[in-house]
Amino acid sequence: DDVYCTAIGDNSNNGLTPSTPRWNPQSIIDDYVLGPGDVVYVDTGSWSLTQSISLTSSDHGSSSGYLSLSGSPNGAVFSGDNLPGSNSCLKMDNSDYIRITYFTAQSAPSYGIYHSADNLEIFGSALIGNSSMGIYSLDSSSVAIDNIICLSNGTSGLYFVRGNTFSVTGSTIKFNGWNGINNSAIYTTGISGLTVSNNELGENTGRGVSLLGCNDIVVNGNHFYDNTSHGINSYSSTKIKCYNNFLLLQ
Repeated sequence: DDVYCTAIGDNSNNGLTPSTPRWNPQSIIDDYVLGPGDVVYVDTGSWSLTQSISLTSSDHGSSSGYLSLSGSPNGAVFSGDNLPGSNSCLKMDNSDYIRITYFTAQSAPSYGIYHSADNLEIFGSALIGNSSMGIYSLDSSSVAIDNIICLSNGTSGLYFVRGNTFSVTGSTIKFNGWNGINNSAIYTTGISGLTVSNNELGENTGRGVSLLGCNDIVVNGNHFYDNTSHGINSYSSTKIKCYNNFLLLQ
């Protein structure tokens, strides 16, 4: 059922009221100057993408307010089956202060979400069956991921490369790592400041959490089970606190 709109989306509409929604979210991003405190609402439905939903440095929030992409709690599903090349369902490049809620990104030929920027929040979303990673974050800081479902992605569920201040909390990350190398539920390299707390990390091909050259790490309250390699693997990493985790059959 629809949550935000009272009419069917049509790209001839202005997309500014519940009764005049557009069909294509990218047209809103492209046609309007979006900034702090703005919200792009995406109602219940499924979209088969032929190009990535893309945010650039022109689309951003600030410390005074995030720019939000708010999907329907009943399901706003973006499928990348028809994306060309190595495109992701959602791409954020130098677009700071972005908040994403209730989005599903699935079946992309690469990543469900690609992110290279600062101050990102992802809540209540799903990354399913993407050929590479569910979320790939590069050279970013202040990334908070909470209450997501990350299933059956090809290499790793979440993959963080360089940056600082990451958190992954209250999430289910399972069945990842069926295709390629660096297989883990959560794979990190060159990260300073990471909290992994109260997650379910199970049945991944490879490791539950991989730490390569990271520091200031807290791993607590997680449930690790039936991963084919280590529950927690650390190499050349420092200042690691692990406590109150449950590990089974690693």
